[in-house]
Amino acid sequence: MVVGMASDIDVRSLGEAPRDVVYENYAQGDGSPMFNFVVRTSTDPARISAALVAATQEIDPDLQVVQSTTMAQHLAMSRLPSQMGAFMLSAFAAIAMALATIGVYGLVRYTVARRSREVGIRMALGADATGVARLLATHGLRLVLLGGAIGVAVSLVSARFLATLLFGVGTFDPVVLIGAPLVLGIAAWLAAYLPARRASRVDPLTALRTE
Repeated sequence: MVVGMASDIDVRSLGEAPRDVVYENYAQGDGSPMFNFVVRTSTDPARISAALVAATQEIDPDLQVVQSTTMAQHLAMSRLPSQMGAFMLSAFAAIAMALATIGVYGLVRYTVARRSREVGIRMALGADATGVARLLATHGLRLVLLGGAIGVAVSLVSARFLATLLFGVGTFDPVVLIGAPLVLGIAAWLAAYLPARRASRVDPLTALRTE
């Protein structure tokens, strides 16, 4: 006989897939019966938990209490694997972001610095120093912006495959999607603008002799 139906609950981990569970009368179970009690209190849950264990031992000294914990501790244990994984991924992401920033800065700076002869020709033909610096900085930043756009598009596509690994967090985070390209863009702009400005201030004859 079915007495009633209960809503889905997470037993082993947060975000687990729903599964079929049947609650039976303890007298119908095989072997030694096991009980789970959930108590709501407005006071300190740790103190109430200890008091309940003591009261249980007074009722039946042979009754074994396997575990007594607060809901906060229970949830913390359930979230621990996900939190450790998130921490490791965040650490690797921070390292990757730092390496990407250094790599972009060095590559763009080297590319712009090699155009010193071009700067000398443009300056000898009467080009404005500010305009030359802006032109080189724009060329150095263009590929970085293109790569950032491609990276954001790939992230949006791959986000659907990460949905099963997340709980209570959306796969679309505007701060991350905008922040990472912004950091790389700033690094690329500085790497392009500073050498371009320095090259534009060099005497055109000196720049023309540069190989």
